[in-house]
Amino acid sequence: MNALLGNKATQPLIACLVALYFFYAVVWLCPACEFKRRLLAPVNHLFFYWRLDRSWALFSPTIRTINYHTGVTVTFEDGTKVIWELPRMDRLNMWERLRWDKWRKLDVDSLPWDIFYKDFWPDFARYVGRKYYNPSDKPVSLTLDLWSAEVAPPPSQPIERFPWHSRYAPVFVYRYVPEDFQ
Repeated sequence: MNALLGNKATQPLIACLVALYFFYAVVWLCPACEFKRRLLAPVNHLFFYWRLDRSWALFSPTIRTINYHTGVTVTFEDGTKVIWELPRMDRLNMWERLRWDKWRKLDVDSLPWDIFYKDFWPDFARYVGRKYYNPSDKPVSLTLDLWSAEVAPPPSQPIERFPWHSRYAPVFVYRYVPEDFQ
């Protein structure tokens, strides 16, 4: 290996590869546009294979403009409905927050956003359908609901409660089939 690195013929090649990597890494971090898409097209498969496509948004996330929570409405054969509100961190004590944190991660950060997670919606709907299954009154449909409210400007005094989530948007509707309950 040292012979390969010390070889005068391979040094320019390694330097070019390192420079190319840094060039593509800088381009990857630039805002999305058609030029960027075309420039990255030849190396996309390599970036995805080696997981070099990681986002650094963890350290500088986009500030949210809405507060939101998700819920589920299950409709049964007789027309009754059950509203299952997934755990809301602002209504739980510290121990309950620890217990329900993974649900929060799923229902707040993943479920309502169709860009990346819509493939999981039918599986989630089947899970909830089995949770509420009753042979005498079977679930017929599920609606994944998103409740939200605009983030208000910072107040001059501390507030005890956030604004009520009054804006409603159905995200996904699933119709159950008999095979879902097997």
